[in-house]
Amino acid sequence: TERVGRTEHKGRGEGVGATYNLPLPEGASTAEYLRRMEPLLEHAADRCRPDIVFVSCGFDAHKADPVGQMGVDDDGFRRFTRLVGRIAAKHCEGRLVSVLEGGYNPSVLKRCVRHHVEELTVL
Repeated sequence: TERVGRTEHKGRGEGVGATYNLPLPEGASTAEYLRRMEPLLEHAADRCRPDIVFVSCGFDAHKADPVGQMGVDDDGFRRFTRLVGRIAAKHCEGRLVSVLEGGYNPSVLKRCVRHHVEELTVL
């Protein structure tokens, strides 16, 4: 089954066209996330030309997380960080803010946050 947020939901009022949902099937792998996420994020950024990139960093998509029921591995979070870093570099001189949003397996959360921060330091 698909996760919350349908592709046809595009926002409301002045925000119409600024919402991009990417429903993925349960257990979606890192490869599937990146295959679908990369062109969508690049399109959205090209369209809105951000002054800053905000990342709500949820690690509950990890395959060992008890809540997310997705299939992303540790390296996936490194790759996601590189992707948003490239977008920030292209559109807003690298300005990027990242906040922790989810992740419910403490050992996985610890590792993935470390990977994310390590990638941020080399952007």
